[in-house]
Amino acid sequence: MNFRRHIEGAGSSLSPFIALVNVALLLLGLFAGGLAFFPVSVAEVALDLPVVASGPAVERLPGEGVVQVATNGLVAWNNEFVTLDGLRDRLRQYGRERVDAAVLVRADRGVLFFEVVAVVEACRSAEIDRWRVLAMPDATRTSAAPVRSPSR
Repeated sequence: MNFRRHIEGAGSSLSPFIALVNVALLLLGLFAGGLAFFPVSVAEVALDLPVVASGPAVERLPGEGVVQVATNGLVAWNNEFVTLDGLRDRLRQYGRERVDAAVLVRADRGVLFFEVVAVVEACRSAEIDRWRVLAMPDATRTSAAPVRSPSR
């Protein structure tokens, strides 16, 4: 007596597809599991900058505008808080009003590098070529180093 049932054609057309899906899921799982063991590169670089409120007084150029970047992401243009888009508008207006437009960028300790770069890019988009970034590598430094944007 044969108690096994035999159904003709059962699984014959879908078997290769199911096997392919199983292999794809296995590879995906191995890849995702492998990511947990390797560090992922992140585009954020933490800068060790002084706190704006406690930083030393910096000699400002005549008519130089000041952009302050806080750790919490707030940006201030000449002591007035603005959004990044608002900063771009203010910088464009400032650049139109002054031929000798210059900007000093100050950032709190702990501000991420890309936030400072966003402010510098706002200066460049407003066609302000004279900008400086306040950076203090040691306690003896009391002035901002002039930084020029590359020639276009």
